[in-house]
Amino acid sequence: MRVLTYNIAGHRGRDQLDYLKRIADLIVETGADVAGLQEVAMYADRVPPQVAFAALTGFHADFQAAHRSRGHILGNLIVSRTPLQEVSGHELPGQFPERRVLQEVLTSADGHPVTMYNTHLVHLSSAASLVRRRQIRRVVLEMRGCSTPYVLVGDMNAAPHSREFGSVRKLDPSRLGNHHHGLRSWPSRRPLIQYDHIWPGPGWQVLDVRVLDPHISDHRPVLAEIQWKQPAPIIP
Repeated sequence: MRVLTYNIAGHRGRDQLDYLKRIADLIVETGADVAGLQEVAMYADRVPPQVAFAALTGFHADFQAAHRSRGHILGNLIVSRTPLQEVSGHELPGQFPERRVLQEVLTSADGHPVTMYNTHLVHLSSAASLVRRRQIRRVVLEMRGCSTPYVLVGDMNAAPHSREFGSVRKLDPSRLGNHHHGLRSWPSRRPLIQYDHIWPGPGWQVLDVRVLDPHISDHRPVLAEIQWKQPAPIIP
């Protein structure tokens, strides 16, 4: 299963269809089975992003609104090669400076159910570290209650080995996020830190993970290939 995560910087001030087409082309060209996008913008007078991505990729798409700004809404979007069976959103703690949500989508891979979580945690560097810790604890609470294999992706605005992610690392202490070691995804032109994460839950094996070349955002896309190590329930 190939998983992509990408903060697309809202395509504000750009030609929407051309911008989204370039991102859709990236998803298809990388062979991603599912992609989690952050900072996806929705405008009242334009094609909804989930409709645009579904048309451009031939995949299935779900958009979850998060922060309402002047003239547009920012949110998270999941694009999946296989149909989306259930979709939901969870409010995350902290409303300043922007509302943040956790997107949850139940889809499938190789005939097995897979739950995808996609989020964008608060920024503001170290000043918001306590808020991010509260947000990630809420994310972990949702994942602990998940009955299927799951994967968390998103722009976390913190490094994988930061204090904020202690609760995530405890979910699978054997791995401790080592697959992120040496990766840098932000800022795009000259990356200094890994803000963009792919966290497979317990039971997954990470075969490959890499940061892709600069694309069209201030973040770089991250692509992982993962494989389920344990017997998983078959979808009837």
